[in-house]
Amino acid sequence: MSRSGQLLFIDPVSIVMAKLVDFHDATLFLVLMVCLLVLGVIFSALCGSPHFRSISESQVLEVLWTTIPMFFLVFLAVPSFMNLYFMEDSEDPFVMIKVTGHQWYWSYGYNLSWFTLTKAGDVMPDIYDRLVSGQELSSVSKMDIVPLSKPGRSSGTVAYSVTLNDYVILPWDGVVEKEESIEFGFDSYIKSEDELLVGDYRLLEVDSRMVVPVNKVVNLAVSSADVLHCWTVYGTGLKVDAVPGRVNLMTFVGLRTGIYYGQCSELCGINHSFMPIVMEVVPKDSFMSWLVSVYNKSAE
Repeated sequence: MSRSGQLLFIDPVSIVMAKLVDFHDATLFLVLMVCLLVLGVIFSALCGSPHFRSISESQVLEVLWTTIPMFFLVFLAVPSFMNLYFMEDSEDPFVMIKVTGHQWYWSYGYNLSWFTLTKAGDVMPDIYDRLVSGQELSSVSKMDIVPLSKPGRSSGTVAYSVTLNDYVILPWDGVVEKEESIEFGFDSYIKSEDELLVGDYRLLEVDSRMVVPVNKVVNLAVSSADVLHCWTVYGTGLKVDAVPGRVNLMTFVGLRTGIYYGQCSELCGINHSFMPIVMEVVPKDSFMSWLVSVYNKSAE
């Protein structure tokens, strides 16, 4: 949250926000240098030697004031495009959340999938335990387990090669990889003043928070069911337009746990000021517990 008299940005909550703050600082430094250069030239022309007024042409000056701004623009463009692509990078997310704006509330849809390893038959327990626990499969009693190839998920079976005594190679299909998933959704409305507890923030609290795990990649797919909205959470670098008929993607990786507030940043009607956003970043174990409890409650 912001503090009274604060001069700097809110402490970055996500990698995206940290990158944006660094880019802002670099841009501000460059703008300051350009301003000092221009002011220096103006001051020199006004207060220095008047020989500048007699110069009709200069190839060197024309090359300099053409190439130097080009370098400045490249200096700004490269990190800007890198940040832009990083924000929309949706590779291998831990959880996918669909955010939909309504007049005048938000709805969240969670989609989480994972793969589990189960026994397909009578397999050696020591090997199976190592597979499930994710330990390194280096050597088990002179027995090396390595993938035959990149495990495919079409058949549901993961094949491994087993080397016995360093010379016998046998195929082993004793472990089945199974995909499991959880999908559910809920609406998030502003709390009325009668529902507020001691310490709650007026016009910022909601009845159902959006919960995400810390240090995990979260993909946000933002859209709208009626008019233009803008899903914004302060300090996270998240500001995504919610457009009817269009889905805008954004990636979020929380750096630390906490509760973070936001609001709709696009004028969307008479109750535009009454559709706040509350995002809670929690440890992975707490997130999974919350996920199961909310899923079971929605399935009732």
